[in-house]
Amino acid sequence: MIIFAASKNINPSELSALIYPITKGYLVAERNKDNQLHSLKICNELNEISEQYQSSTFYSNSINFTLLPKLSVELLPEDDVKAFLKWEKQIPIHINNITLNEVAFIFQHETLPLTSKLPSVKISHLGEVLVTSILQKNWKEGIMTLCVDSQLVIAVIKDGHLQVCNLFEVNNNDEIIYYVMLMIQEYQLSQENVIVEIYGELTEEAYIQDNLTSFLRKITSLAHPQIKNLKYSGLAQFIEQNS
Repeated sequence: MIIFAASKNINPSELSALIYPITKGYLVAERNKDNQLHSLKICNELNEISEQYQSSTFYSNSINFTLLPKLSVELLPEDDVKAFLKWEKQIPIHINNITLNEVAFIFQHETLPLTSKLPSVKISHLGEVLVTSILQKNWKEGIMTLCVDSQLVIAVIKDGHLQVCNLFEVNNNDEIIYYVMLMIQEYQLSQENVIVEIYGELTEEAYIQDNLTSFLRKITSLAHPQIKNLKYSGLAQFIEQNS
């Protein structure tokens, strides 16, 4: 299923692919050499994803993730990290450094089927890319959310420092609003001053910003100008802004 496609046809070998697991298959975003979105489509099966991409990155939505000091992780064997986090021994962990901080983003995801199909695929996590993005903002107080399918990733900044990154299963936009307001309450953020950026909703039409502007002064629901459906437009805009 094609959600968006640029008019110009480009060989997959000239494109990079960002791959997101969803309930029924994979959401695949193709970018051209200028890192602009070339297409956005749903592949029902792994074998529908081209093996010819110049590069590909898979974004895990695993709930097993955390951030730890980079140095402490480097000194621990993988089995000890799993034991410390009480994660399953059989599933591999992935450790990626957050470049703007001396921390490592650690998550657990079984990627053997994926790497068998795409041996050179880079493995990342939705939380990792959201944390990297919000740290680049240099906000004093801020909340950023990214919704992919029914997975909501949310990150919070207070006093210029990352407070939390979490992932929730959501069924409707009211639940997204609930988690945004919960973060404001939990971390005692100012409704007048907190900056809130929303990428992606669970309906095709705008809803979240219209229902939060009476509570929050600095809220923006961002969407890709060429994709009207907000279920996908927010992710597409996030990709364009974080290439």
